[in-house]
Amino acid sequence: MTANDEIFLKNCWYVAAWDHELIDGTKLARTILEQPVVLYRGESGRVMAMEDRCCHRGAPLSMGRVEGDCIRCMYHGMKFDPSGKCIQIPGQEVIPARLGVRSALPGGARIDEAIALLGELSRRNELTDFLTLPAYDRID
Repeated sequence: MTANDEIFLKNCWYVAAWDHELIDGTKLARTILEQPVVLYRGESGRVMAMEDRCCHRGAPLSMGRVEGDCIRCMYHGMKFDPSGKCIQIPGQEVIPARLGVRSALPGGARIDEAIALLGELSRRNELTDFLTLPAYDRID
């Protein structure tokens, strides 16, 4: 257990951005719970969030390019799907099965905010029920 594990609440939803910030292929670099996260809205309209660090050389994915619902690291061209799995490496046909980056968001945006779930991968399915709760307007 690290010092950060004792400071922050894991397996919780955190507001990571406003919905209007994620338009036109914009990628946002955020630090949440001292973890670098990249957020973007894919072609399907779904909000994606994953570790802002390419697994190959550590380049920020926020400096990459959104392609459909995927994101491409522009350092060596590796392409990652919304789950963080590497699906393409230029000039290489065989992709190691476990190659990828940590996905932070099981998928969703509510009201005016893009939200990210940070915590244990094994608990994400039970914690996604939050996305199915009715949305209410903010109180101004």
